[in-house]
Amino acid sequence: MFANNNDNGFSRLYEASKRLANPSPGNHLPLLQRPLEQLIEEIKAWDKDTPIDEELIEKGRAFLAKHGIDTPENSMVPDIFQGAFVKEPHLTISSTNIKKHVQETVDTTICDILEASKKDITIKTNKMREKAIEEARKRHEKSLQQIKEKETLLKPTVKGNEEQDILQQQQYKAAIKKRVLDYGQTVAGLNEQRLTRKEVAIASLFLATAKQENKENASINAWNLVSWLTGEEDASEQLKLEAAFLKGRKDQQSQDAIEMRQNFIKVLTKWHEYQLVRCMDLILLEKARTIKVGGNPEFSHRLKTCVKLTFMTNNVWNDTRWEISNDLPKWVYTYLLIRTGHFSHALAYMIEQEKICPEDELFVNCFKEYMESPHHLLSKESHKALTFEYQRLKYNGESVDPYKLLMYKLIGRCELYEKSVADAINTTEDYLWLQLSLVREGHLQDDYGHERYTLADLQALILSLGPKMFEKEKDPWGYFNVLVSTMQFEQAVHYLHQQESTRIDAVHFGICFAYYGLLRIPEGVSSTGEDLLVEEANKVPRLRFEQLIYHYVCLYVDQHSHYALHYLYLLGIYSVRNGYESDALVKLARKHVCELVFSTKLFKGFLGETSMREGRKPGVIDHHMTLLEIHSEDELIKEIILPVARWCSEAGLYEEAVEIQEMALDYNGAVNSLLHQLANAFMRPLQHPPKQQPLDKQRINKLIDFTSALITSYKRNVYVKDILAQPKVWDVHTLIDLLHFREVYEQGQYEKALQHMYQTGFVPLHKTDNQLKKTLCALKQKDRVLVQCLPRALDMVTDTLKALRLPSAISDPENSTVGKEIYARNEEYAQCIFEFVGQAMGIIPEELMSDMSVFTVDAHQNDM
Repeated sequence: MFANNNDNGFSRLYEASKRLANPSPGNHLPLLQRPLEQLIEEIKAWDKDTPIDEELIEKGRAFLAKHGIDTPENSMVPDIFQGAFVKEPHLTISSTNIKKHVQETVDTTICDILEASKKDITIKTNKMREKAIEEARKRHEKSLQQIKEKETLLKPTVKGNEEQDILQQQQYKAAIKKRVLDYGQTVAGLNEQRLTRKEVAIASLFLATAKQENKENASINAWNLVSWLTGEEDASEQLKLEAAFLKGRKDQQSQDAIEMRQNFIKVLTKWHEYQLVRCMDLILLEKARTIKVGGNPEFSHRLKTCVKLTFMTNNVWNDTRWEISNDLPKWVYTYLLIRTGHFSHALAYMIEQEKICPEDELFVNCFKEYMESPHHLLSKESHKALTFEYQRLKYNGESVDPYKLLMYKLIGRCELYEKSVADAINTTEDYLWLQLSLVREGHLQDDYGHERYTLADLQALILSLGPKMFEKEKDPWGYFNVLVSTMQFEQAVHYLHQQESTRIDAVHFGICFAYYGLLRIPEGVSSTGEDLLVEEANKVPRLRFEQLIYHYVCLYVDQHSHYALHYLYLLGIYSVRNGYESDALVKLARKHVCELVFSTKLFKGFLGETSMREGRKPGVIDHHMTLLEIHSEDELIKEIILPVARWCSEAGLYEEAVEIQEMALDYNGAVNSLLHQLANAFMRPLQHPPKQQPLDKQRINKLIDFTSALITSYKRNVYVKDILAQPKVWDVHTLIDLLHFREVYEQGQYEKALQHMYQTGFVPLHKTDNQLKKTLCALKQKDRVLVQCLPRALDMVTDTLKALRLPSAISDPENSTVGKEIYARNEEYAQCIFEFVGQAMGIIPEELMSDMSVFTVDAHQNDM
């Protein structure tokens, strides 16, 4: 009725609505061209299908009237709108296919998203490639640097003619090799002692090694100094030596640290006194025939003779300022008595001299107080009086005996801002002895009102003076001994390590200091790429012991794996068992041991052998595993054996990886290693056009044969069969099928390859029996390694579809029935792949989805 009475008016209204709803340029939806006649037919159809209920109409009018709406006008509303929500319009219209339009819109949107993902993955890939190239460049530079250092070490410093150079170079290499082997043997013996928890006088061990090389070796005196400092000669068998001084090196302000420094100062002072006595004995021995000391064994008699030999020329004393008493320079003699450690003799001599020279009464009284004080410190009054007398003698403008000033400075600690006395201190040893005699640790000097002069002040002074002041003819041992004498062990090792000629010695002094707990290391660990000596926030120097050892192993003992292993064991000194806060260096030692085993490929020698019946036979590492804080078979497997197997697997040494994992009875791990190898073989880069290299084919066939044989043997073994994870075995078979698919694909047999993939089902190519859902469910449970092969598989499948769409692939494709069927089938495959990727979101990892987008775009384009 509405359509008949208002046809013209509704037509005009309908046409006007079209002008109001014109699509904008940005709107991709097409305008629905629905003729008016079709609308009228649909309205009539809705009117017939909708029954009219008069009761409901009356209720509606009553409702409208109740709310103030004019019911007569509302009653004129066409009945068509009453049925508008009862019957939906047809989706298929004569001139427009809405279903196709929606599908195209969705497909276009997904393609846009995939294209964006493709760009993103390209950017990420480029960044990863650049990072890998940079890391490879650094490794290459490091390798070249090590080769250069090694060549430099083997070159002699003196040049002659060509024949002499060759001979000298051979002798030099032989000498270096002998030193390395001698020290390596000593370190191996040291570790054998550590295994039994026996304490080792390590400095004495290295001293004996140095003497074997050359009895006049310059390092011998340094080893004697370290042995003296650590108290090895006086140590009993019950005394702990390993990490013996650790407590005193941890916290510089602790009481343990203060007491250790006080004790070291006394020991080092005694050392320099003892060295002067030895020097005096050598002088007397050398001049024994001319001076005729006689049989008087008293030290004072020998010292007086030595004074006359040293300080007199042609029966005239060398300095006119010296005070002579009884034909002897009394202040020189008193100084030498104290300098050689004979304090009581010196005091007795000065008491006698006081009778002759009463003006020495103040010094003698202060000397007595100095001797009676437990810390050799004068009282405030005595210190003030002696300092005043010192300044009077020094600044009165008259000549004064320099040794008298020296004695006043020593006893009264006067004017400590001046560290020496001119014309009295002439040697490095005298200078060090004087500084050690003036230094006081703790708060003792504050209690006595003295000027502060601590070991830290002395250490800073030595570093500020530098090596030039203490070296003689570029001999690094002088400055090294000074650094050790001031307890700067980290700087001492670092200084020796900077000199090529003493680098081997530096490593073994570092080992000695580390063994006793004297060598402080930084909190972080690093074997390469950082400075050997570092300072932390508190300005405390620390030495990277792990870098010291690693550098030595790489340059010197890389050809002697047995000794290299023993050097790496030494990193275990820094363990929680020895009192350190963490086992960081122990873990690093385990890592380096794994690297060594892997690089030498001596798996049976280091790790042992295994058999199904007898199990694993111990290797070299089993005997020393406690040095790495490994105390059981399970720990050894976890920390050493399995990591080596993993590295072999990553390097493509799958046979060795399987053999090592069988040592650990990790048969599932062996299968997993082969799974990775198969996946890597499948994921190797593709060539365009596809082509398989003969070497690749040979290698892959060998891998497949080895894997098949191993899986068969495992299935036949009852014990292995029960513990073997069957899903991994199925994944192995799937990857073997994929490798066969790739082989056919690279041979150019695209139809055969497609059928092979169709049967495998790894990439779903048909929708029957909910194949997509089954494949997605299977992917959820498959190993991630297998899932990562999807992008490459999709790449090859889509490339196969492209190849089969070419006219050359099918004879007479336009008219051939077979050709049309193949075209239709391939389009169905492409659409199935596209739907598979869309449904895989949320199941497959995001990074793989990005990779897959690169290939599914091509698949969809094939479909279109």
